Amino acid sequence: MKSQTNDNKSLSASMKEIVLERKPDESATERWKRLYRAKGGPLVGWLLDEAVNRKMDVPALARELGVTIGYLSQLHSGMRETANISREFAAACGVYLGVPAVVVQVVAGHLTLLD
Repeated sequence: MKSQTNDNKSLSASMKEIVLERKPDESATERWKRLYRAKGGPLVGWLLDEAVNRKMDVPALARELGVTIGYLSQLHSGMRETANISREFAAACGVYLGVPAVVVQVVAGHLTLLD
């Protein structure tokens, strides 16, 4: 349980950073640059950014995606590579983000535009 608390704190800290880094007049290009700089890469940044938009906390995000906080933390820390996400997780992210799963797979590095 202690590890899950630390995972939650690390992800929550990243969500707070997202709030601080946002600008009210942020362009789409600036947003994508910010998301690509996010710890864990653009997919993790996009998921956390969307959670902030929806005023969700980390446990709610994990439930929505059908994974544990620990799994999200492993993606966030780089312990797990987003390029290795499962099709099921990509599909859940796609539903959450409102995009096709293939877009999630490209952003995660699982697929390239040439695939």
